[in-house]
Amino acid sequence: MPSSVPPWRYGVALFPLAPLASLGSTAGTRLFFGLSLRGHAGETEALAAVLAFLLSAVLSWAGVVVALLVIAALVLDARALRRGDAAFSPQPALAALLGFVHLAASALPPLYVFSVPPLGYYTYRRFA
Repeated sequence: MPSSVPPWRYGVALFPLAPLASLGSTAGTRLFFGLSLRGHAGETEALAAVLAFLLSAVLSWAGVVVALLVIAALVLDARALRRGDAAFSPQPALAALLGFVHLAASALPPLYVFSVPPLGYYTYRRFA
């Protein structure tokens, strides 16, 4: 017997991970430049700068991957809600647009202002 709760609805709840990854990436970038622009850096500082750069790159790409997962989960969940008889039935096209704004925000973090509050509302309505 198929479950009435689609499993991809939990993918929408991953949306806060993208802004957190962006914050971590920004911190890693600042640490990298702070360490690499010092004069007379030793081996320890050079290693710390390289690790900060790697952390920044990994977190930046992790934010993109999470945003892509959120887009897919958001669209699939919106389509499932539209087909069902739920009281909350969002437009799949608007859900996709919101997901793409969230993806764009992984490259341009001020756009999170336009994606995080609506995704929070969507998640609240979805899990309420």
